[in-house]
Order: sequence, then structure tokens, then C-alpha cells
Amino acid sequence: MAIALTPAPAPAEAYRDKKRHAWLLSLAVPSFVAAGPLLWQWHPVTLMLWLPVLFNYLVAPLS
Repeated sequence: MAIALTPAPAPAEAYRDKKRHAWLLSLAVPSFVAAGPLLWQWHPVTLMLWLPVLFNYLVAPLS
């Protein structure tokens, strides 16, 4: 009776989330609710009200 020895499989590479730093943005999203009106008070241009919305829907998903 012969015992066949096979080499041990290589250890699997640990999973590392490539966007792990972007998870921190989820903590900042509630503060963006007040950011638009505060920016508008600082500089009364309608674009300031839209900056937090644009950041949340355009910039944050790209990071």
C-alpha cells in the first residue's frame, strides 16, 4: 500500500477592499445635508446649494 504525498496548496491571498478608504465618505454624507445652505450663506450663488448633491452623486462614487 503506497501513500501518495501531494504538496500543500499555497495560502490564499488575503482579500483587501480597494475602496476601503471610500467607506469613510459614508460617515460624511449626513454633514452634507447642512453643507449646501451653509455654503450658500457664505457665497449666495445657487450652485452652492447643488455642490453637496453633485459631490454625493458624481465624485463619491468615482473614488
